[in-house]
Amino acid sequence: MNRGSTNFLKVVVFLLAIPILGLCFYWLPWIAIDVSKSNWEFAYLVYPVLIGMYASAIPFFMALYQAFQLLIYMTRKKRSRNCL
Repeated sequence: MNRGSTNFLKVVVFLLAIPILGLCFYWLPWIAIDVSKSNWEFAYLVYPVLIGMYASAIPFFMALYQAFQLLIYMTRKKRSRNCL
């Protein structure tokens, strides 16, 4: 892979992270408040479901971090091979 394609893939990794962060900070709490106000019978389930959704975001961000680290490793390996 050349340097341009690895940089493009790094940008794609960041672009994948931005909407999910937005969902975690704005949409999930809004949904939790809306559900607890409209369906008071299920208000006790809001926090466990919200915690589960946040917990499912953790492996997603770990995978994005690993993908980013892999791209950095590929860039370094390519540069060191060109120096020989």
